Amino acid sequence: MEPVQGYLEIMDKGFGFLRNIEENFNPKPENPYVPNSLIRKLNLREGSFIQGYGEKKSPQNVNIALIRIETIN
Repeated sequence: MEPVQGYLEIMDKGFGFLRNIEENFNPKPENPYVPNSLIRKLNLREGSFIQGYGEKKSPQNVNIALIRIETIN
């Protein structure tokens, strides 16, 4: 697992990505992925700053998937 953080952007299909303020919230291929199930389970809201841990689900996937949340602001 590796540490991840960013501001949650939720897509139309319900999953999301953590975006960085340093990059003006612009989408990047390496932005951590937030599964729909985690967003619903924890009632996460767009714009929340999230810190946690993630891991790659497969070698061909460039995104790290958020699997554990430490803090939500």
